[in-house]
Amino acid sequence: MLQPPKILFWFRRDLRLADNPALFEACQQGQVLPVYIFDDDPQGGIGAAQQWWLHHSLACYRLIYSSIIPH
Repeated sequence: MLQPPKILFWFRRDLRLADNPALFEACQQGQVLPVYIFDDDPQGGIGAAQQWWLHHSLACYRLIYSSIIPH
């Protein structure tokens, strides 16, 4: 039996889950492996409040993802 393909989905600045058409399409095609790369470049950096929000959003995504994807 064929395994569904693994699809790398790169979250850049748009962390929406519910209304993200690219994420929806990726989920239709196979098992999604979400990736977020934090860019700590001081020229384009984000403030402390945005870092706090980002940290907690990504932690929440990790919990959601780990609860629905078998290991």
